[in-house]
Amino acid sequence: MQIVSNGEYKSVQHQVLANNMKKTRISIVVFFNLAKWKESDGYQPLPKQVSLDRPAIYRDFTNHQARVSGEGALGSNSY
Repeated sequence: MQIVSNGEYKSVQHQVLANNMKKTRISIVVFFNLAKWKESDGYQPLPKQVSLDRPAIYRDFTNHQARVSGEGALGSNSY
């Protein structure tokens, strides 16, 4: 969200404190269906978020680059 909005909407760290109920809690936010993207498809700020007065602050990158850079980021005990 932060990249496609060219920094207008910030990603924030968040934490969920589960209550004492013995039920599983899951939070999922999905903005893109990467499974339908080709390896060469990319991310970049939306054209309407970029202008001469407000240049892109994030570089373009491909689906492959996003996937590879995120591998192992959470560690093996994340789930």
